[in-house]
Amino acid sequence: MRSRLPDTFEQSLDLDPGIKVTLVARELRRERTGLHGRLSLNIGGRGLYMDTFNLGRGPSGRTPFVRECLKRLSDMGEEIALVALDGSNLAILVDHFCLACDDFMHHRLKVDLLPGSDLGPVRFWAKPWIVRGGGTIIFGSPGRGKSYLAMLMAASVDAGLSRLWPVEQAPVLFINLERSQESLARRLLRINRALGLDPLRPLRVADLRGQSLAANADALADHIKAEGVEIAFLDSISRTQAGDLRDNEPANQIIDTLNGVCETWLALGHTPRKDDSHVFGSVHFTAGADLEVQLLSQVANDGKTLGLGLQATKANDMRTPPLELLALEFGDDDETLNVRRPYASEFPEIVSGRKMPRGDQIVETLKVLGVRTAEEIAKQTGIGRQHVAGLLKNDRRFQVAGKDGRKILYGLAAHPGSEKGIEGEPTN
Repeated sequence: MRSRLPDTFEQSLDLDPGIKVTLVARELRRERTGLHGRLSLNIGGRGLYMDTFNLGRGPSGRTPFVRECLKRLSDMGEEIALVALDGSNLAILVDHFCLACDDFMHHRLKVDLLPGSDLGPVRFWAKPWIVRGGGTIIFGSPGRGKSYLAMLMAASVDAGLSRLWPVEQAPVLFINLERSQESLARRLLRINRALGLDPLRPLRVADLRGQSLAANADALADHIKAEGVEIAFLDSISRTQAGDLRDNEPANQIIDTLNGVCETWLALGHTPRKDDSHVFGSVHFTAGADLEVQLLSQVANDGKTLGLGLQATKANDMRTPPLELLALEFGDDDETLNVRRPYASEFPEIVSGRKMPRGDQIVETLKVLGVRTAEEIAKQTGIGRQHVAGLLKNDRRFQVAGKDGRKILYGLAAHPGSEKGIEGEPTN
């Protein structure tokens, strides 16, 4: 499992006569206003009270916690414990504990010297879409096959079945924030049959529909560790209840939560209404994923076959996978599904919508339009001006073709290694 800094601290104290008091702080985190956490008090192994507040705020933050603990002891008739923990004693105990929490947070970081290591090639649970130890985001328009694709991958890896992708068998957990259990069960039946598995073969599912991902993170992490789960599938990012996904903080929170829950994860994301080229929300979703995949889709003329195209838009520590096509054939009933590789040219819209590398886009533009300035190429292709300038200067397929006044013109190089750029042209 990917290591993370501890966020739980506890202390116990034995009070006369034979009373053991334990204070536990969970979800410790530093925020702009101070150190926050969820503080609980246990008496003799029994939970008494729990509250989340600013531990570093002083009496205004801690006094309500102390007062409520004493009230509950009184209501329970715990006279001996109440005497041992009168107002001042418990207040001092909580003060000292909060100071210890601050010291714990200050010293919890451990820094090691990490040597370079030849670990061999990147390994996959399902090649090339689920990287071992990495996070994958698959995004696409609503209702276009994302959930079916994720469940196909989950069932394949869980069963160790390499029919669609080369897989290494591993236990998986499907975190459902999106659909009813009935819908998931119906889809799983279809998918098991399509893969040649027992139709009733179960898949480990955390049914959290309508709940927050962050609120269940600790329980999910505990289950994953206890059951030896290797991959967590999340359906979907838009249902995590983290806040406005266009803001950076919710995006970072979701990525951090997924990294903390499981070392390897695959999450489904939606696209904006008017732009299906990226996942809806902050750029930090793209930054936080090791592999990002756009799901292209096309419905065939028969109305029963859905073509899926998996197109990588970002890949860390590996070559960018080529476009991969699948065909999902749905029967007239609720139980029939066939999954296959499509025929050549069966889904032309997907193939024509394939994203070309930026350098290839510039090549095609110059073939059609002839020599052009960096600004004209950027406007024509939609690629940023600095990216265009860097490619024109450093890619051997391009060369300086002259000037138009003070503007530099670029064209295709006749031979690799032809003249590159001129002094003063931006390179990034």
